[in-house]
Amino acid sequence: MSNLLLTSALAIIIAQCLNAGRLWKQAFETACDLIELRGGPAQMLEQAKATSESEMVRIRLLLENFVVVDVCQCLASGLAPRLMREPFALWWYDYVSNDADTVHNSYGVDRAIVEVANRVNILVHESFVLDSMLDKGYLDTHNQKVENVLQELHIWETSFSQQSDRNLRVLYGNRVMVNMLKVVVNVDLLKKSHSDLAVQEAAWAAMTAFEEGKQLDHGVGLLLAAIITGSVLQEETKRAQARGVITRLRATADYAYDVDEAAAMLDKVYRLRDEGIVDPSWRLGTNSGLLVF
Repeated sequence: MSNLLLTSALAIIIAQCLNAGRLWKQAFETACDLIELRGGPAQMLEQAKATSESEMVRIRLLLENFVVVDVCQCLASGLAPRLMREPFALWWYDYVSNDADTVHNSYGVDRAIVEVANRVNILVHESFVLDSMLDKGYLDTHNQKVENVLQELHIWETSFSQQSDRNLRVLYGNRVMVNMLKVVVNVDLLKKSHSDLAVQEAAWAAMTAFEEGKQLDHGVGLLLAAIITGSVLQEETKRAQARGVITRLRATADYAYDVDEAAAMLDKVYRLRDEGIVDPSWRLGTNSGLLVF
């Protein structure tokens, strides 16, 4: 019965996202509560594995989709992850035999990068907590973790030229996500200004990946990544390209109300910048109660 409830919760989340609704949050929290009641993801997967391989695949896909929801809502809000709270969660890797039966293809991003994004969210929330603490003893450890994840992103970036035989939609999605995460790390964790060269280069690299994917008919529909990377761009010509990455989805089968909401979120950040606010966070647009993937 709880598997059916989890499946129903995921269906509600997706429908609410596409229709720019707000009830996804309640469905997600209910799903997380159910998962906790069942002992957490690792225990659920072990029990499913004892039943059958197909049951394990089904449960893992459910859990992976909920993690993607969690990653996106945390990037948008700065909240701590609810579902995969620990870095390098073993259950994320231990029950996978084939990328084809994972969230890898449906989301259009390598599942390992989803796990990196989850760790970045952990660090972002941790940084908010550390900023409010009088005892700064944990700061060195935190800073080392930030440097480690940034180095990991650089390694991912250098590997892209060696992945030409991969699913091209996933390859372009990986490029977008890695550069989006570099923007998050540089802005939120290293406290760099939006005009910093590292921030601008990462944001523009993401835009380039969006454009190259479109030209080769392997379009990437990562709306949240487009908002985050587009929000730090300064020049009007580059802003226009960021808007175009989102608004051109209106002419595709991927169009839904979330496209219009994403465009409005990006324009809100641009408007705040034009009004004189220095380096307005993308969260002033994305932390709206809506879910954008």
